[in-house]
Amino acid sequence: MNQREYEALDAEFLSHEAKLIYLMVLRRYMDYVTGVVGVTARISYPKLMEALEVQRPRRSRLPKQTYNVRKVRYEIEQLEKRGLVEPVPDLPLVFRLPLATCDENRAKEQRQYSGSNSAAQRQDDLGKKSFENNGVAGGSDDVKRQHNGSLNDEQGQTSVNPLKNSLSLEQPEKFSMHAGWQLVDEDRVSYSVAGHGLYFWDLDEFEKEGVLTEFVDYWSGRPDRQYSQAGWELRFVESAVRALRKKRA
Repeated sequence: MNQREYEALDAEFLSHEAKLIYLMVLRRYMDYVTGVVGVTARISYPKLMEALEVQRPRRSRLPKQTYNVRKVRYEIEQLEKRGLVEPVPDLPLVFRLPLATCDENRAKEQRQYSGSNSAAQRQDDLGKKSFENNGVAGGSDDVKRQHNGSLNDEQGQTSVNPLKNSLSLEQPEKFSMHAGWQLVDEDRVSYSVAGHGLYFWDLDEFEKEGVLTEFVDYWSGRPDRQYSQAGWELRFVESAVRALRKKRA
């Protein structure tokens, strides 16, 4: 889950049932490559209704709460209005989740980012050319230094953390665990944890940080063990699962 999804789910008047459908079914079974749910893992109205069903204790006097197809369709429409789901034409119960983090959405964002950077670079080039045409290119060194300094300041404001930029699940290089190691894709970790019937978001930020610190400390003491970034994240899933089971016990 990412911040955009949380903000959309927190929208006014969005029902508890709609949130359950998104979190417990659509997001849970989404294909993390395409951002589509309902193809690699099929969903059905019975599965959606089961996610909403409220089971009562054996001797409870409260009636069992069930839902029908009409109600499920209505809740999905509410998710669609808030931009959380997009039905795939001609394919029943197949949806694209445009706000979710996946390989395809990430690639689209990268293309948009590259396009905006190219436009900004062209604008900057035009600005430099105009600056030079106004006589600055042949001016004093002080003016040049002042101009270059302002450019460096602007570039510094948009700099990216080189450590975070260097991490990628696609990097095949193996390395030993080290202080400062971090997860690249928390959504992928959450999906793997969900395969154990647990939910990574049940851990608050303090608990997540504790699991990560304990994981890094443990494996940093074993420099002979080397894995790729993806390999380390798979082992982190095991630590998260243990922490969640311990919390549930």
